[in-house]
Amino acid sequence: MPKTHSADTIRATHGVWVVITGLFVVLAAFIAAVIAFSSTEGVSAALAPVTGVVGALVGAYFGVQAGAAGKAQADAARDKAESEATALAAVADKGPALKVLEELRQPEPATVLSDEQIDQVADAVQAKTGTSGEDSK
Repeated sequence: MPKTHSADTIRATHGVWVVITGLFVVLAAFIAAVIAFSSTEGVSAALAPVTGVVGALVGAYFGVQAGAAGKAQADAARDKAESEATALAAVADKGPALKVLEELRQPEPATVLSDEQIDQVADAVQAKTGTSGEDSK
């Protein structure tokens, strides 16, 4: 029977290989820079771009992996909640359940400010800026 691996195991294994590969690239670049340059300034100047790029790539890899793991967890939680809602809907009384669904499907009413609230906001702006409503016209 073929051996199966979880996504976390595969992600961890690939992560180890990404880090090891990055370390070998930096080590190879260091050896090449030491051979090519006699001064420490030359070696550090040659290594700076390599270590920056390798660091960015390794960081991006792990960032993508963390995002994928978070998405997988969110998807699992959503699927669980959906299953629970479906199970509850199956045993709920039809009348109240349809009423709740109808209420959920209604759009949210827009927030409307009263004239008094608008005047309060205008007064606060005038006090803060030192202008009156007539100045802006």
